[in-house]
Amino acid sequence: MLLTVTIPMGTWWVYQQVETVQPSPTMPGSGEALLTVDRPHLDVFMRVRVTDGELDFSYIEFSGVNAGETVRVAFTLSGTARLSRIYAVGEPRDLDRSGCPPSIVQTADNVQVTCTERSLQGGHTPWDPRTGELADVVILKFTADRDSPWIWTRISTDATFSTQSGDTSYFRLPTLGSTYFPEDAREVDVGIGEDRPYYVPSPLGLVLEYTSLSLGARLDSVSDAPVSTHPLTWTRSDTGSITPSGIITDSAKTPAQERGVFWLAALVGVIAGLIPLAVKAWGLAFRAWRSNSGYTHMNRRDHDGAATEHGGVSPTTPGGASTR
Repeated sequence: MLLTVTIPMGTWWVYQQVETVQPSPTMPGSGEALLTVDRPHLDVFMRVRVTDGELDFSYIEFSGVNAGETVRVAFTLSGTARLSRIYAVGEPRDLDRSGCPPSIVQTADNVQVTCTERSLQGGHTPWDPRTGELADVVILKFTADRDSPWIWTRISTDATFSTQSGDTSYFRLPTLGSTYFPEDAREVDVGIGEDRPYYVPSPLGLVLEYTSLSLGARLDSVSDAPVSTHPLTWTRSDTGSITPSGIITDSAKTPAQERGVFWLAALVGVIAGLIPLAVKAWGLAFRAWRSNSGYTHMNRRDHDGAATEHGGVSPTTPGGASTR
């Protein structure tokens, strides 16, 4: 009975260990952070680093803009790239006078920021089917203090862009860059819902950085091949966007986990193999004990009988008196 219970329980335990090591994979949701500017054919170069919950646009340069000119830049943020509007405890954030949640959009002091939540007007282009999707439009307005000025901004989101499954990380970053327009259509208003037209940069140089691969890690099923892995880096040299996604597997960790499961299974097997021997040894010990107890009892009874027959004192008689 003990054997039939222990073996299935041991098997189930090993199964649970395997499930812990290799759970079902999941992929993060999608989002977009697309850049537009207030004049056509503006040459823009942008560097952005993505971490869970943050888009760090550390360098946005505007070639051809002269000192003293005012420039407006718009980021349209949707899906996982939307502004963080909820505190960690679940309470909604208040909005400041700019319409932005406090400290969620950071930039230099000379840059004026406004945030607006609105429905996309047919997506970012007339042929985009996402009419009505909610998005945040962040406007950065500044006056150039030099020729070819540059600015920076850091945007916090509520999303994580990667999920962990055992020794494997699944990542999908927001689409970053700009909507693609053919070169002869880049004077068309993108239509982000503002009171002035906005256009795609032309051209747009983009450097997108993500995490670095650890020693022994392997990059699988990547949507676009990175130009570097320390950190993972993607680039683009013209108007358009990048949507990096893929799987990072810790190759060094996998054999250790497999060895752990093997030894767990081996331990259960050894224990299951020892149970019949333990049961048998217990049975032999019990029979030996019973046999020894019976012999002692019979020997005592014979001794008492002999003492009574010869007029001796029976050790079982109270007070040592004879039963005669």
